[in-house]
Amino acid sequence: MDNKANITAMAAVEPVVSRRKLLLGLAAASASAAAMAAPDTAEPAVLENPELIRLGDELHAVAAEYRAAKQARKAIVEEWGTRWPLAPEALLYRRPWDRYAQEVTIDGGPLVRTGEKDPFCVMTVKDIVYEIKDAERVLRGKTFDRQKKYRGLTRQELEQSLEDDYERVAVAREYEAECARVRSQSGIEQAKARLDGARDTFTAVVKRILAEPEYSMTGVVIKAQAISVASAADALMVFSTLENEDWGTRLARSVLHHAEARA
Repeated sequence: MDNKANITAMAAVEPVVSRRKLLLGLAAASASAAAMAAPDTAEPAVLENPELIRLGDELHAVAAEYRAAKQARKAIVEEWGTRWPLAPEALLYRRPWDRYAQEVTIDGGPLVRTGEKDPFCVMTVKDIVYEIKDAERVLRGKTFDRQKKYRGLTRQELEQSLEDDYERVAVAREYEAECARVRSQSGIEQAKARLDGARDTFTAVVKRILAEPEYSMTGVVIKAQAISVASAADALMVFSTLENEDWGTRLARSVLHHAEARA
């Protein structure tokens, strides 16, 4: 098994490992090259980049906070999800392409009801108030004196639609107030803000670790560990953090470089 495979295997078997274990693993991977060095040609150990060491020490704390924030948000969703109100029938309509008006769960994700393939769309107070003002404006004016219909509706039909909207907006206000009450009591907004902050901090630390130059095998270990810890916490974070860089190949080259330097 080559050096890159060794690193990958270690991350797969134990995603979150101690720096000592990773050092032992990488030392074993480069042992054959190091053994070629003559006893009297051994060089003093290279001091590692102090900023990389500091970031490596910070890694586990920010990863732990991210995991805790993620779990806290999940617990709220599980506890309060059953108390989240469904939108009243009077507010529902289907328009699959209107993703901004979709019915959502307590954490803002699409809400797909039992037996449905897609979420319903929900009319908001803002939408209905706009329709009411528009209908009132048309009915006050001379539109129907010049034409028989407005938006496909006769005067009588528009008047009935306006009456329906007066009732509908009251229902919408009640529904939105209940959603706001559940959000407030559950603490979901604070939990989401905490998770967003923890993710940003975690991602920033991983990016800085990978950007710092390493001076020895210890630095290589810190970078491998950053990828391993980030991958264990959130695979999508790794993709966004690595920014299309082939860090597996780069780490393998670093291992070979430092092993050859000792040989």
